[in-house]
Amino acid sequence: MAASKVKQDMPPPGGYAPFDYKRNLPKRGLSGYSMFGIGIGVMLFGYWRLFKWNRERRRLHIEDLEARIALLPLLQAEHDRRTLRMLRENLEEEAVIMKDVPSWKESGSSSTEEAHCETEVKEMDHSSADQDCESTQMLHYLSKEEAVAMEMELLRDYHFGVHQLTEILGHACAIAITKMYPLSTLGKRQPTVLVVCGPDKNGCIGLACARYLRLFEYMPTVFYPKRSSQIPHLDFTVQCEKMDIPFLSYLPTEVQLINDAYKLVVDALLGPETEPGSAEPFTGIILTLQGVKIPIASLDIPSGWDPDKASTEGIIPNVLISLMAPKRCALSFSGIHLLAGRLLPYDIQKKYELNLPKFPSTACITEIL
Repeated sequence: MAASKVKQDMPPPGGYAPFDYKRNLPKRGLSGYSMFGIGIGVMLFGYWRLFKWNRERRRLHIEDLEARIALLPLLQAEHDRRTLRMLRENLEEEAVIMKDVPSWKESGSSSTEEAHCETEVKEMDHSSADQDCESTQMLHYLSKEEAVAMEMELLRDYHFGVHQLTEILGHACAIAITKMYPLSTLGKRQPTVLVVCGPDKNGCIGLACARYLRLFEYMPTVFYPKRSSQIPHLDFTVQCEKMDIPFLSYLPTEVQLINDAYKLVVDALLGPETEPGSAEPFTGIILTLQGVKIPIASLDIPSGWDPDKASTEGIIPNVLISLMAPKRCALSFSGIHLLAGRLLPYDIQKKYELNLPKFPSTACITEIL
């Protein structure tokens, strides 16, 4: 039988070439770690832009408010001119209508009624002062000379520093304000507070109080019309500016603008060290603050009051915060009276026979009943 001529297939010389059997998918886009990092970066950038826009919005709000305040004198002048023109027209029309009435007199004033009302108010003030004196026989109210001597003794004999006293009293005043006017009562969105500071010690304490109020999540605005060149004032002014506390350059004479912009006024304009009968710009500021409807908290003494005697000619606050010890003018105050500053050594308390009320626990403020 003949042999088969079928040729069997064989591998090529050298064998077959290797072939890729592994799964090899093409790369499309970024990896998961890269996408996660990009997401974190975008989120941080968004938070940074939001923070930057909030600061810019507050700055624009303050700029808008200052622009309105700058225009107020012009608007007030136009309003006064319009009012005077209408008043003159009314008087001329009234004269024409009442010309045949012999007992008629041109409209002007009712001085007798106003004098009668003033005497009644004074009598009520004297009676309330007498009642206060009877109810606080044990508590000693300092005169201006005693207050100055006590402070000098603290600085000279007990080596207290001016900055130290200002810090302690400013913190105590801020605590007193937070106790009387918590954030819940002022509105959490805009708990705005106007702090009016003067050039003396009381104004410096007001600057420290504004700084602590900012730390307590209030929104203070400082009006500092007559700045002092003394070192403590400069230091506390810089601290307030570094904490983004705005400073007003002008106090609006339109009271309604203050009522709409702020929830509370802190009066640190004039203190016991200021001579009575203060000149401008303080007289105009006091007249403006006398007409506001929002609450006022005065530090040590109400601005415009004589520290040695009862007075109702200045600001009438809702809350009076006496510093270290009450002053003699507080005898005629009928509102809420707080004592702030728990720092007097017992020797000084005994020397001046202060008979201060007891502070609750470790508190730095207490109420004077």
